[in-house]
Amino acid sequence: MTLLSDIRLILIYPNPIPMIILIVDDDSEDIELFCDAIEEIDSGISCVEAYNGVEALKILQRDSLLPDYIFLDINMPFMNGQKCLAELRRNDVFSNIPVIMYSTTTDKKQIEECEAMGASFLIKPNSYETLVNSLRSIIVDKINS
Repeated sequence: MTLLSDIRLILIYPNPIPMIILIVDDDSEDIELFCDAIEEIDSGISCVEAYNGVEALKILQRDSLLPDYIFLDINMPFMNGQKCLAELRRNDVFSNIPVIMYSTTTDKKQIEECEAMGASFLIKPNSYETLVNSLRSIIVDKINS
């Protein structure tokens, strides 16, 4: 049974659970730029930050809400992006979260290995505008699906 208060909630907040994006990158400036771009696209999207793969896995294990996407740099200390991706894919709870490798690498072998583990790839763009447009197309696909 739907209550009037439920309908009002749906009208005011059509998506009561905001989209959550986990960005994992050891470069704080890249994280800031990424989260600014997300904010520009939709201020309702939560941008959660981790600075390496170990920290990302701790955040995922601690939080009750899973992210809609994980953007994962490859070259990081403690646990690089490929190792973190492998850990995510081995875990039943995290294995279905879409992962997008977000890196400057153009190493075809690395890219192919990440794609073989089910990750997409986004080369870090050279301009803020290109970043916003790339992220917007990814997020719009998620919203429309």
